[in-house]
Amino acid sequence: IPVPFAPYGQPQLSLAPVSLGNMDAIDVVRGGGAVRYGPQSVGGVVNFVTRAIPQDFGIEAGVEGQLSPTSSQNNPKETHNLMVGGTADNGFGTALLYSGTRGSDWREHSATRIDDLMLKSKYAPNKVHTFNSLLQYYDGAADMPGGLSRADYDADRWQSTRPYDRFWGRRKLASLGYQFQPDSQHKFNILGFYTQTLRSGYLEQGKR
Repeated sequence: IPVPFAPYGQPQLSLAPVSLGNMDAIDVVRGGGAVRYGPQSVGGVVNFVTRAIPQDFGIEAGVEGQLSPTSSQNNPKETHNLMVGGTADNGFGTALLYSGTRGSDWREHSATRIDDLMLKSKYAPNKVHTFNSLLQYYDGAADMPGGLSRADYDADRWQSTRPYDRFWGRRKLASLGYQFQPDSQHKFNILGFYTQTLRSGYLEQGKR
């Protein structure tokens, strides 16, 4: 599923609705194998692999913190991750994934808020046929401290002279897929998806 909101017209990532807490791996695909991801893949593809549905039912949770003691940070950044799910004996599996970030970076006016919620499902009645689905809601907002002049940096390198600059975005995603794999040498995939993406922001004009 393409991450850019307009993969064939505007492939750059002005909004990347993917949280590290919901990922298993990041693959870089170069060469002929990249063409399966679409026509805008001449230079290669970065493939974000989300966490797989576990075979056994389980609950996994984690917390990550970021603290900059010598900065102007007044709200340490925290990321909370959660996965609940498993696979039944009949081949049906589902998993609920959540990754949320709150807090600020080491400069003034750098608060961040991210919520990334996914519901993954898979049904594999046998080794040949596999059906899968994905629902995602991503919502994020961040203050942007902006750059500093040399004089402002010398006065206080942690400060922000752009108190109103801000960026926000959200994405809703739904997908259905089917895989047919009769043997280890052949595989056929079909995938349909729907996305609705908003990205916006505010930059104060006439400021350094």
